[in-house]
Amino acid sequence: MSRKVFITGVSSGVGKGLADYYLSHGAQVFGLSRRGYGKNHENFQEGLVDLGNIDALPLELEKLNWPDEPFDITILNAGILPGIKDMKDTSVGELRKTMDVNVWSNKVIIDFLTRKDILGPLCVSMSSGFSIQGPRGWSGYSISKAALNMMVQLYAKENASCKFIAYAPGVINSAMQQGLSNIPSTSQTASVKSLIAAREANAMPDPATFARAFDRSLRNLSSYRSGSFVDISEL
Repeated sequence: MSRKVFITGVSSGVGKGLADYYLSHGAQVFGLSRRGYGKNHENFQEGLVDLGNIDALPLELEKLNWPDEPFDITILNAGILPGIKDMKDTSVGELRKTMDVNVWSNKVIIDFLTRKDILGPLCVSMSSGFSIQGPRGWSGYSISKAALNMMVQLYAKENASCKFIAYAPGVINSAMQQGLSNIPSTSQTASVKSLIAAREANAMPDPATFARAFDRSLRNLSSYRSGSFVDISEL
């Protein structure tokens, strides 16, 4: 029987790479994004939603045509990097927007899928090593991913029927990384310079390569407790 996979953020980057991979391996994929996957496939079903509009999101989810059976894998991948700024230069409005997309939209989705009894046995939320390290300039992004890690822990204590994992995918050559190259050199922090150098040296996997590694790594999650923060480098 083919796997049923739910993925957010399928319009580009990691999410699109994951959708491509699972579809090419016979899975049935349900994707959420604002702009759309951009491809037609008989095993792909899509919902167009704005994850940043938290107030409207529950109603938008209700309008979609959901499967009757649980997903085998739920991948909460969508996220934003609002810009590289010091905390003193980051407004509360910017932080709120980042939290809405990177944290609260995932809560809305988890709660919705749970109520419909289709969340399934594994829910992977894409986190970041920067949720632990907190390098300069990654203010709202690091805060949101740290909050995501804690939310994953809390859901793990509430729901024993699903394994919740906060997953750090490492650095991937996606649009988010490409955008860092547009930051003026005079404004680049040490972490940004390091990421730009890694990308220029072809030291980052592309989304397709990551998707293969991600799927292989899932078999190693059995040794981790639900609620764990897991870095792909450990798997």
